[in-house]
Amino acid sequence: MDTFVEAMAKTSHEIVELTPAARGTDLFSVIEAAQYARVIDHDDSAAEAVNAFVARFTDYAEAWERKTPAEQTAALERLGEDLEALGRAGLYVYWAAPERDFVRDGGTTHSMPLAVVKVAPRSNEPVTVRLPAIVRV
Repeated sequence: MDTFVEAMAKTSHEIVELTPAARGTDLFSVIEAAQYARVIDHDDSAAEAVNAFVARFTDYAEAWERKTPAEQTAALERLGEDLEALGRAGLYVYWAAPERDFVRDGGTTHSMPLAVVKVAPRSNEPVTVRLPAIVRV
């Protein structure tokens, strides 16, 4: 089975532009997608703030469907606080949830969103990632 990086080398690619998250509520769509498949890339500076955000985001995504609407709202507010902490360190969260085809070993294909989250210094240029068109799982 190929890793994500190996899959990228073997398939066509698409450049995906990421959206900056200004508030926790901006992350709603990407948390929804992250329940199923996610890629998180981050800058190694300000490790404590980055690690706290990544851990909390991952925990929330794993439990998202079991949370009540009030708990989801509270989770987004807490992520908003993490965004503020990252901003004080000069870092921002960028995200996208593009549809991807996931191909299983037997050849069955399922299309679903892939959550992409990148923590990086603020950029005046568009922040992009290169993703495979098809992901083998």
